[in-house]
Amino acid sequence: MAKSEGYFVLRRGSTKLHTFQVSDGKQITKDHVGTPKKPRTLRQMNQRLLTGYRGNRNAKNVMKQGIEAIKVVIIRYIMYTLCFFCNFAKRFDMEDRIKVIGYWLLVIGVSVFQCFNSSIILHAQTAYPTISYTYTETMNNELVTTDVEMNQGDEQSANAPLTIKMFGNLDGNVGWESKCEWKIYDPKNGESKPILDRFEENTTYTLEKAGTYYIKFYVTFSQLDEEDFEYESDIFKLSITESKLSCPDGFSPNDDGKNDKFLISYQSIVKMKGVIVNRWGQKIYSFDLSNVDQGWDGRQNGKYVKDGVYFLNLQAVGSDGVKYDIRKAINVLKGFREYDE
Repeated sequence: MAKSEGYFVLRRGSTKLHTFQVSDGKQITKDHVGTPKKPRTLRQMNQRLLTGYRGNRNAKNVMKQGIEAIKVVIIRYIMYTLCFFCNFAKRFDMEDRIKVIGYWLLVIGVSVFQCFNSSIILHAQTAYPTISYTYTETMNNELVTTDVEMNQGDEQSANAPLTIKMFGNLDGNVGWESKCEWKIYDPKNGESKPILDRFEENTTYTLEKAGTYYIKFYVTFSQLDEEDFEYESDIFKLSITESKLSCPDGFSPNDDGKNDKFLISYQSIVKMKGVIVNRWGQKIYSFDLSNVDQGWDGRQNGKYVKDGVYFLNLQAVGSDGVKYDIRKAINVLKGFREYDE
């Protein structure tokens, strides 16, 4: 009787599982061709996921690593939930169910810790930039000083000249090299043409021209064997108002608490020089931006001047480029008092 030989293939759908070689009705070889079995237990699923998530903690792209870690948490949560409600709830008694739930919560906790440990901690480098300034204005013949602190995203309006202090306030940068940069620019021209570009964490600058300014802070954190991490703040918006300047016609330095000083009202004036003289042209009092807010109390060399007419000669330049040239008479009325009705 002749020998018969042949090959037989066992399939499931379109997937080839086994190949048999047969001679005279006897199986000679069997080759396993199919894919590995799918995990059926919690231990197998956990091991499969842990094997798939053995990322390098020093990976250069930290954002991708963080996203992958979050995916692990989501996948585990779904798989464990399905396994518990579909299988374990039917097969195990109450004691076993408690054990399964405890293990499930433990694994989820470990997964969350892996996310924080591999991603979030690596992104701890940040900054909290602020801008502060102080300005003085005259209100009801009194000097009022205001301190302002801006956080990123804030918008303020102030008078010129305005000296602003910019603080980077870096955080979490221990062991990291940080390169800081402050930019001030006109929104009409954009960041490519900054008015100020300084590579410092903390710096100061004086704004003298009217208009709107955008201010931003940048930091590049770098470390050996790590990819650079870049920080960019939101925009600080600061508007410098247009200039104004006015002077009173007189005052009464009699210490009655009303109109006792000659005070000039101004806004966004960047240059100022003034002098008060008597009718013979002799200088009685002079001032500029450094002392204009003190006002003139009607004295010369510590003594009150006589009542009468004096003359003001004042030149100034506004933040908007407007030039002022004021020449006027001032009445000093020390003997005059105001009485409430």
